[in-house]
Amino acid sequence: MKLLSTAIFTLLLLASAGFAEALPSSALEAPILTSVVAGDSYCKMEWNEAENVSGYNVYLKKEDGSFVPLNSVPIKNEWILVNDLTNGEPYQFGITSIGNDRHESAVTITGLVVPTGYSHSVLQLKGGAKAADYQLFSSPFITERNRPEDIFSYFPSYDTSSWRFFSEDGGEYKEFGDIKSVKPGKGYWFLSRKDMKLFLSGKTKNVYEPTEIELDPGWNVIGSPFLFPVEWSEVLKHNENLSKQIGDAVWEFSDGGFQKSGMFKPFKGYYIFNGYGEKVYLLIPPIPVAPKAIAEVSANIGGTVSAKGPLTTQNGEGWFINIEADDSVYTDRFNLLGVAPLVDAENIAAVAEPPAWPQHLSFYFVKEGEPIENRRSTDIRSGEDKKEWTAYIEGGETGKVTLRWKGLAGDTGHLLLIDTVLNRSVDMTKAGSYTFTRNDFSPRRFTIR
Repeated sequence: MKLLSTAIFTLLLLASAGFAEALPSSALEAPILTSVVAGDSYCKMEWNEAENVSGYNVYLKKEDGSFVPLNSVPIKNEWILVNDLTNGEPYQFGITSIGNDRHESAVTITGLVVPTGYSHSVLQLKGGAKAADYQLFSSPFITERNRPEDIFSYFPSYDTSSWRFFSEDGGEYKEFGDIKSVKPGKGYWFLSRKDMKLFLSGKTKNVYEPTEIELDPGWNVIGSPFLFPVEWSEVLKHNENLSKQIGDAVWEFSDGGFQKSGMFKPFKGYYIFNGYGEKVYLLIPPIPVAPKAIAEVSANIGGTVSAKGPLTTQNGEGWFINIEADDSVYTDRFNLLGVAPLVDAENIAAVAEPPAWPQHLSFYFVKEGEPIENRRSTDIRSGEDKKEWTAYIEGGETGKVTLRWKGLAGDTGHLLLIDTVLNRSVDMTKAGSYTFTRNDFSPRRFTIR
């Protein structure tokens, strides 16, 4: 990394973490930032001249909260240009004043700084042969030639028996040769029989304004347009008009099943449901998730991950239970039922179940009077609703399936899981699982009451 002030010189990153001199002096004036500008691989910072100082020190703040000094001798001017930064990556810096007695002032912390320009990344894609081994990924880079044949040019000739790449839009699948471009903000499915490395490069997105992602009605596969993670709670803040129909989290596919994620991470693909019945536009704010150590110091930076659960109760009343399905190859982890005094029917009680391929194992609820196609991962009832739930399980690769439940809260009395095929019932308040064997993978009905 290079550092430039009135003269240009190269810095050695010192091994020490923390301030090199004596404890900071509270009487010494700390620098006051007047400008922080990031560009292509650089960041320029300017600050007001402090009184009674002999110079300034600049530090790079690490994720563990320690400070790595960037200058080996005090900086005499009130500005600094830091070069050789990685475009698209967030940075945070600290600046201190140095007194004539070589004491340092309190540290002035910058906000998160993200330089923009050309960058690259290498993804390690794990191989496999089953549908459970598919990976959802995305690319945040903007390229001039973003056709799949260009991005995968060094891969073996496209053959679905050795590797596969396709997109999914509203239930419509497009294979490798039919995809015109790989775009930031879009997610794609990938599978390779062998472990592969994927080299991605291009320009990073503008971080001075949100990025707009188009959502078709129903399910969409999207990806982060940035090289840094963004908390989904920040996305919801920027899309208050859509929040009731896009859900409190996104769905990611890993370990053979879908699960909710409160984090929008780079290079991953996610499912999101647009329940409006028409095309809408989702804004992804360029607000990097701050490491915990940074968030504790600077109050104006986003905090740690906090994916809120879908249940809202009043005065601690109500109860809920989470049911997980597992056939030893696939899992379906998030299936919530329960009772709450106050329920937002549009947001909480009707969370859609991600679409499953025939091979995927899927456990879902269907409300009374609705078609089986209206699959729900969550069915929370208000105090006035009938307390009987209908659930189905289908798909998977093995005949043996185990249902497990946890998170039971509140006084439910008896809660029975009834296998309508075998006419068996299990008291869910006493047992923690139910295993059954099936002869086919068609929908199998359960009643819970």
